[in-house]
Amino acid sequence: MFLDREMLKRELLTWAQSYRHQDFERAAELYRKLSAQRGAVDNEDMDLRINTGATYAQLEWAGRASADAPQKPAREDMEAFETAYNAACQSIARDELGQAEVLLRRAKELCEASEMDQQEKDAEIVPISIQQLYVLIRQGRLEDAQALAATID
Repeated sequence: MFLDREMLKRELLTWAQSYRHQDFERAAELYRKLSAQRGAVDNEDMDLRINTGATYAQLEWAGRASADAPQKPAREDMEAFETAYNAACQSIARDELGQAEVLLRRAKELCEASEMDQQEKDAEIVPISIQQLYVLIRQGRLEDAQALAATID
């Protein structure tokens, strides 16, 4: 059974509410349900992938990793800056800092190459850079961290 557009909107709203209230288990459950319906509504697959990744990253940070969360980034995670960023956050939460560094670099490259206007790019680059800064500090690369910090507005 495929979800119609109105039902999908309701499910996405329920997910957003769960996410905002930090009920990440419920958000993950909703996305598993929605993911089973992929293709039911045009152009929703990437949004589902992005939001699922954000949910899994939050669960990792909270120490409540979902059993179905990917342990390694997929090829698709390297195609959009949002998915690369979410995969990086999951890696950071698992203390896989080398992998996180690569993913954050990719996220920044994809963001800079995107069709967004410069103001939107700048707004998206800041959290990527902050996570890069965190990774560099955790790796003990303080000179690199200091150089990066000087570039963050």
